[in-house]
Amino acid sequence: MLNKALTLKAAVFVCLVVVAGTATYTITTSKAAQRILNAGADGAEAVSDAVNNASEGVGATTPDAKKQTKEVLEPCTSNAECKNGACGREHAGTGALSCCASGSVVTHSLKDFCTQIPDGNPCLSDVMCQSGYCRGDRGGFRTGVCQPMAKQGEQCEVDADCGNKACARATAKPGALLSCCASGRTQMYAGFHYCSEMADGSACWSDAMCKSGYCSGNGGGTRRGTCQTKAKAGQACRVNLDCDSHACARATARKGARLSCCASGATKRYAGYDYCAQMRKGATCWSDAMCKSGTCKGNAGGLKRGTCR
Repeated sequence: MLNKALTLKAAVFVCLVVVAGTATYTITTSKAAQRILNAGADGAEAVSDAVNNASEGVGATTPDAKKQTKEVLEPCTSNAECKNGACGREHAGTGALSCCASGSVVTHSLKDFCTQIPDGNPCLSDVMCQSGYCRGDRGGFRTGVCQPMAKQGEQCEVDADCGNKACARATAKPGALLSCCASGRTQMYAGFHYCSEMADGSACWSDAMCKSGYCSGNGGGTRRGTCQTKAKAGQACRVNLDCDSHACARATARKGARLSCCASGATKRYAGYDYCAQMRKGATCWSDAMCKSGTCKGNAGGLKRGTCR
């Protein structure tokens, strides 16, 4: 009886050793033991299949039958499936994976995206785009659009939209839109950004806005003026500030004479009117003080117009 008991125990004895995911069994030739072994092997195979299936798409394991078989733009689940080794989303906003035409991917928010995304497609960062710029992505916090940076004079929203990194109003005209500044520099005035070095004829608030350094008619910044180059001697003017000589008056006492910038840079007031000082020989005058020579011949002591000698 003892021998029969020992024989039965030996028949059902099973030793299961699992090494690196493969079940190795030491068994007897008993039919009962064989059934136990078969059940254990089936279970191990099922676990192995589950691991393989779960790992697809996350780069852990790709079946050999799928490795490097997919062409560009074909659906894929991992880099290993693509012949060019790049599986990602063709643009932001899509969940579908395909083999990237660019042959490279970039990771954003734990997701793989193809690089070299063409202009006009959604993006999340500059490195995704063929142009190298993702407009409106706000530093990767929202979806933008791939497009080239704006050029001088083209509309923009922020400095980053422009190749020269300067986005502001090119004029102080009411309703002016933001555009990329020709100067590449901006300045703040009354809470708004304006381009610096505005061209002549541009509406302005201050001298600093103008390339000429002069905003004519701005009332000291209390109203809009116009950028203009200061007038030279003999050119028309309205006030002293219009002239590079800082002197605007009548260059002659001749009847109907208009204001112009004085060559002398100085003015004289006579009978309520401003006249240029140091008038040249032959100029019409009222007084000796108007003439460079100091003599206004024939003026009858200031009672009538004379001529500078």
